[in-house]
Amino acid sequence: MTDPNQPQTPDSSSSKPYISPKLREKLEGGGGDEDDEWSPKSGLPIGGIVIALLVVGAIVAGVIWSRSASEKRKVQEAAQARIDSLATIAREESLAVAAHADSAARADSAATRPGQGRPSASATAGGAGSSGGAASAGAAAPPAPATDGFGVAIGTYMSEDRANGERDRLMGVTGLEGLVTPRDDGGTTVYRVILGKFPSRAAAERRGQALMDSSLVREANVVARPKS
Repeated sequence: MTDPNQPQTPDSSSSKPYISPKLREKLEGGGGDEDDEWSPKSGLPIGGIVIALLVVGAIVAGVIWSRSASEKRKVQEAAQARIDSLATIAREESLAVAAHADSAARADSAATRPGQGRPSASATAGGAGSSGGAASAGAAAPPAPATDGFGVAIGTYMSEDRANGERDRLMGVTGLEGLVTPRDDGGTTVYRVILGKFPSRAAAERRGQALMDSSLVREANVVARPKS
């Protein structure tokens, strides 16, 4: 009998070489374990991240530029609206001045129209005594200065050329007529720029406030406009 615990020895008569059970198991298992071998992870997609950042940056820049252009366009439209409003006011006030002048001319024409009744000689003689004192008092009063409506004084300058330049600039922007009047200021001649020709002080004050609101002038004082 043979001992079952005794390791078997290879049969010397067999032509195959002896292979241990563990090595045989590994050989028969094949390459199935190759898939379980560790492999390093692939790198991060850096190129894709850079492209995505560039696209986002371009979108943000486009939005910022669009908003800036929109705000600039709104400012330009507001300025143009103010200029148009000033021009409309100027046309309306010019029409009012023309209508006032036409009405005054018609009134003068009606007063001098022939056929009007004249005072009688007796009435003239009777009123001579009472009107003599008033006539002498009226003759003593100084004549009223010749004015041509009201205007808006927007500034006083030491240089006449500077005053003329400011007048021309504001005439082009507002459509109002303007003039430069010299004044004596403590022995020094200064030049005041006056804009517009208005039939009433209230109309001149409204236009002066509109000029101030539009930031076209720094001051706006209503003055009597001298006849040119």
